[in-house]
Amino acid sequence: MNENENKDLQVTTTEVIANEEAVTEMETTVEEEASTKKSPGEFWAKATVFGKKVADNVQKNAVALSEKAKADSYQRRMEKYNPLFIKEYKSKNFIMPTLIQLVDDAAVQEIDVCAGAIGWREKSNDVEILFLSMDFAAKSGLDFFPALVSNSLFCAETYNESQYINVERIFGKAHEEKLAELEHIAHSLGAKSCSIELVESDDVTDSKSRDGQASMKVLKASAKERTKNASSHSMSGRTVSTFAGSSSPIRPTLKWFKKDHNILNLIEMRCSDVNAIQSRTLILEGS
Repeated sequence: MNENENKDLQVTTTEVIANEEAVTEMETTVEEEASTKKSPGEFWAKATVFGKKVADNVQKNAVALSEKAKADSYQRRMEKYNPLFIKEYKSKNFIMPTLIQLVDDAAVQEIDVCAGAIGWREKSNDVEILFLSMDFAAKSGLDFFPALVSNSLFCAETYNESQYINVERIFGKAHEEKLAELEHIAHSLGAKSCSIELVESDDVTDSKSRDGQASMKVLKASAKERTKNASSHSMSGRTVSTFAGSSSPIRPTLKWFKKDHNILNLIEMRCSDVNAIQSRTLILEGS
């Protein structure tokens, strides 16, 4: 091979190498361009992931709203029932209400906010009523007169904080106690005899008032006329007692009449060491 042919061969080899490098570069560029393009499968895969994230967020928000609604509903029931638990009941700051309604323990426990409570409290006309479990009432140390009766309403005794009286027996019990106390007073002061009569009456007054006139209590109402009804309860009782009499009077224990000035004056005059009263007729009137 001559020198000129050798040169031509070198040139050809160089061109081939250069062409191979160009092909390699082109293949690389094609691969890079292909990598930047997403196939339909890859697009939907990413779209599915995005959609799942959105759905998860929506679900989380829905759960959060549901939990908030439940919490708000629970709080409203707490405010409505105001459950009473044993710890609060035994607290020295707890004040017993005037009215107690006895209920079955099941009635207490079926209210979710009262689970584990001994009762709940409600207000009626600004008066608080304690709905107390019968089971707890039996061991509470409170005295329910005349007996524990489910669904009965009891009122605190005026002179005994631990005793509650069935509202249906309030007037009868008070009437009996007043008779007994007056007899006790006569006996303690050394009387030879006493005649006691208590009279209470039931009065029902009906009247009608036109528009513009005042009314005491409205039971029925219309646009132009109102019917009023006022009622009062009454009972009567009489007792006659004879004693041996005593010249050494003692001061009686008072409950119903401890603030009655006529009774207090009679006791003072009878028990006085100076000019003690020997006889007196006392007539008491009240309502």
